[in-house]
Amino acid sequence: MSGRVSAVIRRTVLALGALAAVASLSSCSTFSRSDTVASVDDQEMSRTQLDSFTDGNTTGDAARLAIGRWLQVAAVGADLSDITTLEELQAAAEEASAELAEPFLGEAEAAYALGLDGSPALCLGAVLLDETTDPQEVIDAMQGGMSLADAALQWSADPALAEAGGIVTDQNGTSCLATDGGVNPDVLGQLGAAGAVPGIPVEVQLPNSKAVVVIREWDDLAKQEQVKVLPSVQTQVAAEVNARIQGANVFVDSRFGQWDAATGTVVPFTSK
Repeated sequence: MSGRVSAVIRRTVLALGALAAVASLSSCSTFSRSDTVASVDDQEMSRTQLDSFTDGNTTGDAARLAIGRWLQVAAVGADLSDITTLEELQAAAEEASAELAEPFLGEAEAAYALGLDGSPALCLGAVLLDETTDPQEVIDAMQGGMSLADAALQWSADPALAEAGGIVTDQNGTSCLATDGGVNPDVLGQLGAAGAVPGIPVEVQLPNSKAVVVIREWDDLAKQEQVKVLPSVQTQVAAEVNARIQGANVFVDSRFGQWDAATGTVVPFTSK
């Protein structure tokens, strides 16, 4: 069970990438409040919620991991009153991340619109073709309104890429790649030669096959992808997250552990 908790927890941290900035919290209590496991301001995590997050494993690392992530997500403003599963906690984290990023995304959108003429990152989609498929057929279909995901499902010679909806990622799963160093230089050159702009698919020759590649349009990007286009936006979101967390009033029941402000985690309780 602890492996499942850890896996979902890691995704929650990625969704709220700026939560790495939780180096200091303004307040932390560790006494018992009956059925309340933990709280942030006016939001409380019940024992029932903890049981559901950990399948009843409410001792040790599994409990502390779940409580710690719940505290982080609640501190940035997510409504967790009806959250009963780790998957729902992950979704709440993503929603909170998107809401925090919204005020800062105008600058990132303007930068991304520059495409090959200045965007610091490109979020690419691709349909890898076998030798029997005419690239122009795929291009025509996509320009006629077929989505990248549908085109990849119909024509992609790479099952993994088809399953990913045609979204190109690096070995770390990053889908918005730095224009300088993150995108294969040969592919970048071919995109430039073809005059590629966001939303317009073009043919690209790869070492062993052809592909139809598209710079994905801004509105097709998830908020978490949009945040990663411009480093300054990530910095702004991190600052907002940190400000909210620093202003939060945090409580942890000492039966489960205590809040460690330095690491932003719940650790075993030690009396002082």
